Amino acid sequence: PKRSYGPLEWGPGLNPDENKGHREYLTQIADDFASDLLQQVASAARKAAVARDVVLEEAQHHLRFAFLRSRNFCQTASTRRVFANVHNFLTGEATGKAFVVYGRSGAGKTYLMSSLIAVTSGASSADRSHAAPSLPA
Repeated sequence: PKRSYGPLEWGPGLNPDENKGHREYLTQIADDFASDLLQQVASAARKAAVARDVVLEEAQHHLRFAFLRSRNFCQTASTRRVFANVHNFLTGEATGKAFVVYGRSGAGKTYLMSSLIAVTSGASSADRSHAAPSLPA
């Protein structure tokens, strides 16, 4: 919006510390500028707003969790064998069958699957360098 300000006596220069009129003038201009800027930013944000996608947010949450968990994965002979089988299943031809990973509580199923997600999702080598397993030779 166009703003107008009352008459102002301009002495030699601008001195808001000693001239009350200068101080009030500068304060009003700064306040008006800040108010106009906030309105413009809010308007732009409303125009650019995209509806939340809760499914995408959930997938992103699980992927971040998987990458964090994969960094703590510790390989054993049996997990290397399961890892290779699941990796081959995920990267092979679609068979229309399910692959079930099961085990006792605390056996490392979540760590194993998190590590598989990190490897098969195309995470960068820097992401996988934090103890995520590589395929056995």
